[in-house]
Amino acid sequence: MPAIRSLMILLLFAVASPMATAGGIKINNAIYMAPFDQYVVWGKVTQGGSVDVELRDGISQLNQYASRRTRKHFLFLLPGTRDGGIGAHCHLSIVANDQVQTFRVKRAPRPCVTASAVLEGLITDAPMPYATVSVTLDGVTYTTQADADGQYRLPILTTDIEQLVKVESEGSADGTGEPINFVHLAGTFARQIEDPDPTNITNVTTASYMLTLAANDGQEPDSQETLEAAQRGVDATELFELAALIKVIVDHPEYSLPQGFDSLLDFIADNDAVEHYRAEVDAAEPDLLANTMDAILSDSELVKGFSADEVPEFYLAITNPNPGYMSREGRIYRFNTSDNTGSELGYQAWNGQPRNETFTWLINDKGQMVMTPDAPVVQYGQTYSIEDLTDDPTLIAQFHNSERADPNAPITYQFTTHHWTFTRLTDGSASDIVSLDTQVTYVIDPIELAGGAPPLQLPERVTSNRSLQTFLSSLEYNSIAFAPCDDGEACLLGTWAGMFHYPLGTDPRGNAFPESAYAELIDFGADGHCRGQLSGNDCRWQIDSEGQLVIDYGDMVQTSQILEQDGTQSGVFSRFESSTQSFAHYGIWVRADSDFALTDQFIQPSGPTKAWNGEVNAWIPGLLREDGLLSSEHLFGWRFTNNGTVQNYYQGSWSEPDSSGNATFQFTFGQSVPYYHNGDGSVTIERFLNEQIDTERTWYPIASATINGVRQFWVMEQEYRRYNWLEAPQWGIAFPRRVNIQRELDEQDYVGVKPD
Repeated sequence: MPAIRSLMILLLFAVASPMATAGGIKINNAIYMAPFDQYVVWGKVTQGGSVDVELRDGISQLNQYASRRTRKHFLFLLPGTRDGGIGAHCHLSIVANDQVQTFRVKRAPRPCVTASAVLEGLITDAPMPYATVSVTLDGVTYTTQADADGQYRLPILTTDIEQLVKVESEGSADGTGEPINFVHLAGTFARQIEDPDPTNITNVTTASYMLTLAANDGQEPDSQETLEAAQRGVDATELFELAALIKVIVDHPEYSLPQGFDSLLDFIADNDAVEHYRAEVDAAEPDLLANTMDAILSDSELVKGFSADEVPEFYLAITNPNPGYMSREGRIYRFNTSDNTGSELGYQAWNGQPRNETFTWLINDKGQMVMTPDAPVVQYGQTYSIEDLTDDPTLIAQFHNSERADPNAPITYQFTTHHWTFTRLTDGSASDIVSLDTQVTYVIDPIELAGGAPPLQLPERVTSNRSLQTFLSSLEYNSIAFAPCDDGEACLLGTWAGMFHYPLGTDPRGNAFPESAYAELIDFGADGHCRGQLSGNDCRWQIDSEGQLVIDYGDMVQTSQILEQDGTQSGVFSRFESSTQSFAHYGIWVRADSDFALTDQFIQPSGPTKAWNGEVNAWIPGLLREDGLLSSEHLFGWRFTNNGTVQNYYQGSWSEPDSSGNATFQFTFGQSVPYYHNGDGSVTIERFLNEQIDTERTWYPIASATINGVRQFWVMEQEYRRYNWLEAPQWGIAFPRRVNIQRELDEQDYVGVKPD
């Protein structure tokens, strides 16, 4: 075969005619020989003296495939499209005498290389000198070596600009010699062409890559759509912690890869090994990981800073939830790039207060976006844990040893935000993970005590808070379109539990809730008419060209879009605009199942240790334990009996730990109270029966599901209370209507575990 192949090449060139002549070089022929998967390029020097002849790609001329110095003829034989080849080229280039000749390849393989890009950046946690960097596209591997400072530059080519680019590096930590392989899944090839920013390969990009794989069932995303979906599924807190753990291994000689691992990627892909290692680091140096997170945020080479020229018209900011839950909080940041002003549109769920705060913004020298409100932002909050508001042991003891006028009322407070600082951790294909630091002053309302005792007053508190959020840029994100159909997750026709504009009423003290928007069961008809079942408010609806739901109330317009879906529930952003108001809300919407009913049989527990746990707030970061269980102080639920009564649990205690440190949480159930069915299918629970408070909580059925073998259902929930200690007691709404999730809990899950 080699003899036949050589003969064919000689015969080919014997009949070839000149193709191109320039710069003292003449190309006689260039052809791709498919049977041998080989390119053949033949030419000669047409002027005197030796010449360096280089064969390069025909798109960018940045990839050199071969070279030789010659005084007369030259012949290049190059492997083609299979592994180790140069890929599919319709054009190649010769560079000689500082001139470039680009010529067509006869019988070129298809599809041909059509685009080029240059990746450059830094391989760093601390810079890694002389690391190897590689990218594989269309079966062709492009490779380079970083310099002494960890900087690299790598020209790449592709036949498909929509394919994803994964940049890999192999090196060792400077100083420790620890073998380190980092990865950056940088998005589509098209994005590399459009985005001139450095493509750094870091501990943060590596953590993001591994968690993106995990969110995509362990598989590498193979398209922009699957990449976007997987990145939205990455838990921000887990990413931050994993990036910090990698940095500890790279930066600290006393910490190295655990025994049995010689690859960083293999180690961080093993969840059990990572958790065990993290526990060892925490035990040895409790503050090390937290300090390392601070170091990451302050290192502009590790985090992708903002730049003024890429600030969009608006960002949708979503607070990241606990794993397994969907977020129920978000806001819109609008930007005016001409004068660096903007506004924050939001909503406070617990009291229905709309938010529209104006601010000025700038990008500081660290690439952080700093927003300063035109006036301090005053909001109102509530908590059931005094430890959230003070660390004074005397005040904490006084609170727990006192009898409160309303033992089930939250502690309310006012908090004032002075500025926000946003640090972008990851720059995703459609969503970014951002760390938000705020400076906040808390003023706590007096805590009313029983028996005429003077109220308990906590001192003012100034603190800095940090949360992780997902930012969706108006320039990049794609929403899920509503559709005018009646059978599908995004089909609008029928009934949805979602946000709706209507007046809610007054609380037990006679104070009116803001006329903004609240949860509602909304009927959408095929004729464009819509109506709130509980409020009775009418409206008109349409779906715009972008798949957004537009609801017209006459005095206000609501625009809603689906950003994510998880089976029965959808994450929906809604903007409300009127002549006097502008605010936004993010939360879950649930398409109602007309066949679901809260029958006595359904709401009975499926076992003697089972109960329904209310999880309206279980999404909030920090409420889940490391073992995945909900923190015991946030357990709140119900056990229904077959005789028309129900018991409520909202407290309990841990047993004494055993020799292994394990204990059992002992649930405390309240007195049995009646529940009854209403004619509209709802269920009302007479929650408290005492002289101080009368309470009725009503559930309107929405839908049910069994997820991973666990039963759960969604309800529209409202609660009315009457405070009998007031001079003129009256029934009022305890909190705005909301979509609540009731998940069946097993008390046995809290037996023999580490206490909170």
